[in-house]
Amino acid sequence: MINLKSTLAALIAVVTVVASVKPAHAQVHIEIDIDVDSNEMQLAGNAISVKVGVVTIARPFVKMENGSIRIGSDVITSRMNTAKVTGFFPNTKKLVVSEDNFMGTQQYSLNELAVRNGCNGALCVGDEVYTHRANSAKIIGFFANGDIVVAESNFMGTQRLAPENVAAAFGCTALYCAGDQVITSRNNQATVSAFFPNGDILVSESNFMGNQRYSRSDLALTRALCANIYINRVGICQ
Repeated sequence: MINLKSTLAALIAVVTVVASVKPAHAQVHIEIDIDVDSNEMQLAGNAISVKVGVVTIARPFVKMENGSIRIGSDVITSRMNTAKVTGFFPNTKKLVVSEDNFMGTQQYSLNELAVRNGCNGALCVGDEVYTHRANSAKIIGFFANGDIVVAESNFMGTQRLAPENVAAAFGCTALYCAGDQVITSRNNQATVSAFFPNGDILVSESNFMGNQRYSRSDLALTRALCANIYINRVGICQ
């Protein structure tokens, strides 16, 4: 796994115990916050720019809210089962969950549970992405170490993937936008599908089934979408 700690947003577990005046109404509040990358920048035209790996992805603007876990939250366990948080041990900082496929309750540490809300870097729960297997997928959650939980086409259940194995199927990098037309180094026409954190680009290429992965230097832009935020540099669009 490529070390993306310096470029991907870190997950910080914050545990706060909030007690009301009446002990009977005391409640435990557990929250995992995802710090949005400090390189986030608001762009004109309802877009946001966030650095991921060696590329900066300009995505349609969303409120980059923190992911959180509270009593009653739906989570995903390290066994890749869905679960609901039912309690919290203040001394050990372990959470009690009611886990699918298990009787009774189970105990997990914070780093063994994936949040099912919020954003990490340029990606958010619910985003459409592609995996390193060139399969389409949807983001379901984030683990504390940055791993991403996805529901991946051609696979049953959910998959846990390292960040470098997930490509954003939206937005733009410094030259290309998802949907732009290109020519590959094989001299085939193709359409940009997604962007990996190391700069590689996934394209839907003529004469090939499915999507193919290319280095940025192996693609030539031929026609850009008019929605391409870099259109003033490109000068052409459809």
